[in-house]
Order: sequence, then structure tokens, then C-alpha cells
Amino acid sequence: MTDSTSGSSKRLAFIIGINYTGMSGALQGCINDAHRIQDILLTQNGYHQDDIYLMTDEASPDLIPTKSNILRVMDTIVERSLQDDVREIWISFSGHGSCTRDSSGDEWDKKDELFVPLDYRTA
Repeated sequence: MTDSTSGSSKRLAFIIGINYTGMSGALQGCINDAHRIQDILLTQNGYHQDDIYLMTDEASPDLIPTKSNILRVMDTIVERSLQDDVREIWISFSGHGSCTRDSSGDEWDKKDELFVPLDYRTA
């Protein structure tokens, strides 16, 4: 699939902004970060709205950034990238991060980095 405006291959984006509203460790600017990145991709980088997946605390239940929703969208992006002529995938995460012991031995610091989803206490 090609962009009708540029003739170039398709682009996909997955943008996550989690403020953890009402939780200990709440943040204030992550949802704003997500919306600003979406705006930049749409206005300056040739992305189309239907090719951007945006997840925030304020979204509808199927788009709040829980572990299962994040994994579902990542699977969707992989499937679309295999079906379409995708040349660029943008992934942006604004929220808490953490690390865990490196399970595969490929990290020089022996730690794997991870996103902290909204339901981190249970998932």
C-alpha cells in the first residue's frame, strides 16, 4: 500500500502516553507528549490518522494502555506490516519504565528494559 500523496511506502505509528492518574507515582505530561507526537507525525511526517494507534489513560477501554491492549496493538502492527508495504514503524512511549534481569544474555548491562503499563500491579 502506498501513500497517495507521496508515492512512498506506508508508515505506522504506535503512541502511548500514561499519566497513571490517581495512582502513586502519577505523572503529568505523558498524555500531552503523546498528543504532540501524534500531531507532529500527522502534520510534518506524512502519517495518516488511520495508521496511528494512540493509547492514553483517557482513551476508551479498548485503547487504554493495559498490558493486553499494548500487546494486541503490537500484534496488529506486526500483521499490518507483513500485509502492507510498510517502510517505517514509529513507536513512542511516555510513562514509567523499569528493568528486569536480562533473560537472553544479549544486554551488556544484564538488564532488559520495559514499559510500565497502566495495570502494572496486576499484569
